[in-house]
Amino acid sequence: MNSVTIFVRIDLLLYSLIIQLILLYLSKNQKTEEDYSSRLFRQVLLSLILITALSTISWIFDGLTEFRIISYWIQFFSIICTTLPVIVWMRYIDFNIFHDEKGLRRRGYIYITPLFINTFIVLINLYRPGLIYSMSESNVYSRGPYFVTAYISIYILIFAAYMYFFLHKDLIVGRLTQVIILFLVIPVIGSFMQILFYGIALQWPSTTLVLLLTYLALEQSKTSRDSLTDLYTRSQFEQRLYFKIKRNDPFSLILIDMNDFKYINDNFGHNEGDKVLKLVTSILISDTNPEDLVCRYGGDEFILLIESDQENVCSKIIDRLDSTLSDLNSKNDDYRISMSYGYKFIKDPLSCNKTMVLKEIDENMYKDKKLRKAAFL
Repeated sequence: MNSVTIFVRIDLLLYSLIIQLILLYLSKNQKTEEDYSSRLFRQVLLSLILITALSTISWIFDGLTEFRIISYWIQFFSIICTTLPVIVWMRYIDFNIFHDEKGLRRRGYIYITPLFINTFIVLINLYRPGLIYSMSESNVYSRGPYFVTAYISIYILIFAAYMYFFLHKDLIVGRLTQVIILFLVIPVIGSFMQILFYGIALQWPSTTLVLLLTYLALEQSKTSRDSLTDLYTRSQFEQRLYFKIKRNDPFSLILIDMNDFKYINDNFGHNEGDKVLKLVTSILISDTNPEDLVCRYGGDEFILLIESDQENVCSKIIDRLDSTLSDLNSKNDDYRISMSYGYKFIKDPLSCNKTMVLKEIDENMYKDKKLRKAAFL
């Protein structure tokens, strides 16, 4: 087999390997604080680099008689390692949904099940050669009648994990939703195509594409987005506010503070408090328009920049939020979620003082908080 033919067979894998190495370098050199999510993302990359490298080498050695023994063991470990990117990916998504490192460790034995299953499968192939795969005397790889069983445990894991994530869909916010869907569609289709049409290598390139999109959507945005809620941060809000004032476009601001949030943290734990913050985030996003800016201002405070020239838009949004929370609280006997608001319509931005406006809505929010607490008592 000449070098041109070999390159045609592995070019997509080589391009994928280059992208993976670039992503690994960028991930390690991000100018953000190291967190567990970033470490998991790099673990996904490392596992993908390993399996892509093994796949590339196996294609290069295919048909070269002198490498028959090496090729056999490369296939052996490739089938085992096929599970690794999926396992670590599911752990990465799990953590980004629940932000619970201890809980992730408890669920660890579930995620690694396919690794043990595939190890068992290839060990059987050692004693019953050809069931899963075989290498001819001329070192040509052939699939066995039961080769698809190496994929079954992976698909079961994906299905079970996604069902579990779906049961907690209220905790999936922001771009994480798109990332979860992308993995369910692109790599799964790529692996199906690879099963159906022997000779094409789409599984790992398609997974690489999703990891690239994940890096752009989640990992790279950590400098501008809150790690828990995936909302824009206070610094992003201040940049948008400066832009709106400079453009002299009318807009409104709504400062939001959660009432008695400390009670939830103290009595139900910080994990429950995090779930409430993510739930409130999803409500704020759903009850505003896509062009509006929703930011986590700090702690249990949020701020909305509303893109509207209507003076009464704030009261309409607040009524909508209160109605949504009322429906939510009617289904929860443990605690109630409520918020206080301070807002202002800025008709002539150029004439306003940013510091004074923020101070005014902050004062109005505390007045509203006193009124709401008095009404509740």
